[in-house]
Amino acid sequence: MLRGDEALALVSAFQPHVVLLDLLMPRMSGIDTLKRLKPLIPTTKAIMLSSADLEEVAEGALQLGADAYVCKPPNLSELEHLVSGVWLSRKS
Repeated sequence: MLRGDEALALVSAFQPHVVLLDLLMPRMSGIDTLKRLKPLIPTTKAIMLSSADLEEVAEGALQLGADAYVCKPPNLSELEHLVSGVWLSRKS
């Protein structure tokens, strides 16, 4: 798992279409990473993953710019479908 600062450096270098962020990441939370990611590259879509199944946490992440919030452990086929959908929405 990358730290938030490492993820931001990679996003700057590679400009991915979609990133997956865990709510709890070393040194910088997924929320803090998201807050810095969106102004850096607004077109990159972000999917937040967390074991916290709390509506207020999910709503907060979505208000900060996450494109989706998924509780862990994710169903991999559903996650693949979600990533594809978020990526396709980026193109429109």
